[in-house]
Amino acid sequence: MTSPHLEGGYKAAGFLVAFAFITILFAIFNFGQSQYYQYQERQEENYYRDVSGDELLNVKSVVAQKTVEQGANLEVEFCREPKARIVASNNIRTFFLDQDGSEVVVKQRNLPDGIEYESIGDSCPSIVVLAKNQPQQTGTYRFCQRFQFVTRGSEKIATFCSTQYEVIKGE
Repeated sequence: MTSPHLEGGYKAAGFLVAFAFITILFAIFNFGQSQYYQYQERQEENYYRDVSGDELLNVKSVVAQKTVEQGANLEVEFCREPKARIVASNNIRTFFLDQDGSEVVVKQRNLPDGIEYESIGDSCPSIVVLAKNQPQQTGTYRFCQRFQFVTRGSEKIATFCSTQYEVIKGE
């Protein structure tokens, strides 16, 4: 038979072993969890570094109204679902005239820096290109836009182009 003092010692030793085991498991869990989150952050950084600006802007379509009279504003449905916060700089809109199947640059406009392309409730808002900011000669046109932006420390370039539209004589 063992003395009651030794049994208490065995119980204390058992408790210390269990406590040490649980502490080691907790440390391993915390280390593993921190490594997982660091891995996730690196993966996200790599994604934003490697992906193109066009993919981040994620334009679905840019549909200009079919015809517009000279001197009238042009309405454009601009469908996009950006995958990042995009604030444009060096934002240039270029208008092209279709001349016998080839496109000729007829007008360029520098848009102000700071235009934001963000996710909004309506992923296809209507934008208006004012008459004074577009060509007014009759003909078939389309416009393309190119700009720079920085996301998560990576500089990107995005471009998009509208469908063709016809400028007709006003009445």
